[in-house]
Amino acid sequence: MSKRWDEASAYMQQARANQALGDYLFQHFCTKIEERREEFWCHVVAQCQQSVEKAMKALICFGNLDFPKTHRADQLLFFLLKRPNILRFKDENLKKLSILFGASEKQIVIQLSDLAPQKDTTKRNTEYPFRVGKTWIAPATANLFTFAELQLFLKHSRRIVFITSQIVSATSFLP
Repeated sequence: MSKRWDEASAYMQQARANQALGDYLFQHFCTKIEERREEFWCHVVAQCQQSVEKAMKALICFGNLDFPKTHRADQLLFFLLKRPNILRFKDENLKKLSILFGASEKQIVIQLSDLAPQKDTTKRNTEYPFRVGKTWIAPATANLFTFAELQLFLKHSRRIVFITSQIVSATSFLP
């Protein structure tokens, strides 16, 4: 069992909670056309980003490492990829890892990380107003995120959280 299993488990609990909130917001404010609240769409994307970030931190803790001080899930993922030997898993988890670290998931992690708040005030993000030219735009602005983006981010963040949750368990680590 990982020495930091409790910490990894706590990060997984938070990742699942963030994902559940994103799913709840999507179900209640995004799916029915007559009840759509596009000002909430940025919050759905933010919860997807948060859930993926927490899942990556859980894996790093599970590998008994300290994660870099960042909210960018892509940096956390690449931190893991540069240390292929830190996570030793039973064979049944190797397939899960190959999915988690596959090109499709990596691309989504990068896209979500780009939407996390940054110092650059000209980049679209999920939490803070940003500039396009001389105009300030709130993330809650309608049409800032598309329905297709919401579906894509939710699909992949659910998958990442699910796979990571399966991996971060007391029985999946080889001493």
